[in-house]
Amino acid sequence: MAHTFHETPSAGAAGWTLNSMTILPVILPIGSRVCVTSYSPFRGLRGTIRTVDTISAELEEPFCFYQIELEGAYTKEPIWFEFDEVELVTPIQQVQL
Repeated sequence: MAHTFHETPSAGAAGWTLNSMTILPVILPIGSRVCVTSYSPFRGLRGTIRTVDTISAELEEPFCFYQIELEGAYTKEPIWFEFDEVELVTPIQQVQL
């Protein structure tokens, strides 16, 4: 799962500490290259995000599903995965929209 690090200085410290970091999930953009990490027949396959569907509720963290066009899968239709079932392969800055 991809994360963004938001740092806050610890009280009385001159630098940053691991205790002062909060990890928040990032919603990946369409076109991102990802690898499936869930325990499914698709584990280890790579693909490209074609659709992002977010759930807009008053949750503590964002929740979304990605429709991914997989490479090397028998099915040619894109498959839906939860946000925590995939990992980013290509850095977001390199994604062509």
